[in-house]
This record gives sequence, C-alpha cells and structure tokens, in this order.
Amino acid sequence: MALDRKIRVNIQLSEAFADPEYEGEDFDQRKAQGRKLLKSSFNQLIRGRERQNGILGEGEELSAPDSLTKAAESALKNEEPEIAKIAVHEFFLQEPPKNQFYCRALFVKAQLEGAKTANAKLEGAKALKQTQKAIDIIMEALDIVLLEQNRPRYDFLVYNASVHYWRISRTILRDGVMQFAIPSMSKVVQALEDTNDEDLIWRTQYHMSLARCYDDAKDTPSAVEHGKKALALAEESVEKKLAPEAPALLESVKRLYIHVARNDSNAMKILAETKAKEQDNIRGSAIITIQGFNS
Repeated sequence: MALDRKIRVNIQLSEAFADPEYEGEDFDQRKAQGRKLLKSSFNQLIRGRERQNGILGEGEELSAPDSLTKAAESALKNEEPEIAKIAVHEFFLQEPPKNQFYCRALFVKAQLEGAKTANAKLEGAKALKQTQKAIDIIMEALDIVLLEQNRPRYDFLVYNASVHYWRISRTILRDGVMQFAIPSMSKVVQALEDTNDEDLIWRTQYHMSLARCYDDAKDTPSAVEHGKKALALAEESVEKKLAPEAPALLESVKRLYIHVARNDSNAMKILAETKAKEQDNIRGSAIITIQGFNS
C-alpha cells in the first residue's frame, strides 16, 4: 500500500476508534490505540511533507492539503487538540483552494478557538469576545459554502456548520447575552432554510433558539415570527412522525410561542388562535392556557 494511502487509512481508523459505538475491544483500550495510531500517522505525514523526495518518494502525494484537514478532524475526535492545532496551521500556510477541505479546516479552527473559553475559564465580556471569535470563523466557512458556484455541492456543509455553531455558541445562549448571537444565528437559520435541510427537528430547535435571542433583545415581532416558524415545523414533524421526541418538542414550541408573544399587541389574538387549533386536544389546550397565565 502506498504510504500516502496508508496514512489516510490509519488517520480514518484512529477516528473510528474514538467512536464509543465502534465495535471491538474495551473502549478505553481502543481509544488509546487510536491515539497512538493517529500520532504515528501524523508524524509520518509531517515528515513526508517536509522531505518531498524522502520517505519512499511519497512526499509529493503527502503534500495534498486535504490530508491535514482529515488529520485535524481526527485529532479533535481523539482529544488531541495540539495535533489539530499543528495540522490546521500547516494547512493554512499553503494558501489552499477554498474548497470543502478549506471549510472543514475552518470548522476545526473554530472549535479550537471556542474551547479557549472553557479552558481559560473566561467570563463576562472576555467569554463573549472569545466565543464571537470562534463564531466568526464558522461564518467565514458558511460564506464559502453558500457561494453560487458551490451550491448545491456543498449544501451538506451547512448542516455541519450548524452543529459546530450550536456547540460553540452555547456559552452565550443565556439571558442578557443571547441577543448578541442574533446576527450569526440568523445566518445559520437562513442557510438551513435555503438548503431546505431535511432535519425538521433540528430546524425547529434553531428557530426556537433564535426566538429566545430576539426575546432577549426585546424584539417581540421577530421573536413571534420565529416562534411561529418553529411551531409550523414542529407540527409537520409530528404529522410525519419523524421522530419519537417530536410530540414533546411540539409542546415546548407551543409554550415558547405563547411566551414570546406576551408583549405583542396581538397577544390575546395569538393565544386564542393557537388554542383554537387544539380542538379536542385537552392536554394541548391546557398547556396553552397555563402558559398564557404564566407569561
């Protein structure tokens, strides 16, 4: 097997070993084996790239930048952030083409920046600033993904971006601060809409979160708008029986929708219309009535 192919296979295998659901021996032993495999493969990769005519003459093949992206992704899965940091740094030194591997490298870079908030135990304005720095990197990747020439080939990366964004932004999704997530989260939500992502549950959760952000900013019309969109998606999820958690999610959306509408000039109308849709659903009607009183 050619060395470049062997390294790629081993990097991919090390990532698989880091998956708790991967079949095999004890997870801790397997994870240790995966880390060892990753480190040796990454060392071979770096040596081969530095000596393009050395290591069995494989240096030219090993210079392909996508190998560094894959190594960085595997390093994060194996909880080896230092390897990920080196891999990403080496990747961007080459000024690589802005393709899917460029975007995926940005995702890794964003995760490394996002981790600094927790690792350094940042709080307040410093935590917000560092989290925003990580979010800006995801936004950079999303801009590339959404370019006309990359659609719809890169649409799958929109979902990936939304997952990374969700994990990184959690530190600022709290009262008094979540309003600062509105510009970036709006962009992610719109991207999921534009690509018509088939995961309706995921899109529902995003619209709910964005509704809360607007509510935090005291922008009631926008909060109501996204609450209504979340409600429509949740109802569709239940109707299509997409997931076991869909009915519980729908109840949460109903509560949120009524809550964010509490300061709307048409609050009572929204409450009445939402309650009327329940018809013979006693539980649904009760949830809306109680939430109306509470809000």
